[in-house]
Amino acid sequence: MICIWGGVIIVSIIGIIQWLLTMWIKSRLENSIKHEYDKILEEFKFSIRQREQAAAIAKLFARWIKYNGKEDVLLKENEKRDHFEEMNKLNWELAIWMPDEKIVKKINNRLTNKGGEDIRSLILEVRTLILGKKSDDLKWSELTYFSA
Repeated sequence: MICIWGGVIIVSIIGIIQWLLTMWIKSRLENSIKHEYDKILEEFKFSIRQREQAAAIAKLFARWIKYNGKEDVLLKENEKRDHFEEMNKLNWELAIWMPDEKIVKKINNRLTNKGGEDIRSLILEVRTLILGKKSDDLKWSELTYFSA
């Protein structure tokens, strides 16, 4: 009789250990999968944020081209303050988030008319950075540029 009870206890202990191991493995597996999905989600969110910032660069260039250095002639004093506030905001945000310092310098040289590359060329550099690959098929000269 004692032998039967000893066997029942051993089988019960083995069953509990097996159940605990199953729960531990399940938990580790779920956490591992969750971690991978969280990582992918963060990368996706960062990609969206990069694209939003690229749109801000396009907006910065579009506003800069709009007045083409003639803000004093075309804008009233209040409008000029608002314009320069927006330009500073966009340019400083660019300087904060842009990981490539060379692109930041090139853009600021272009905005201050210290020479530099064509805006369309800079747009393609930002595009290359965001997409993570260079597009050999698209040339800067193929981008449409509207001017007044």
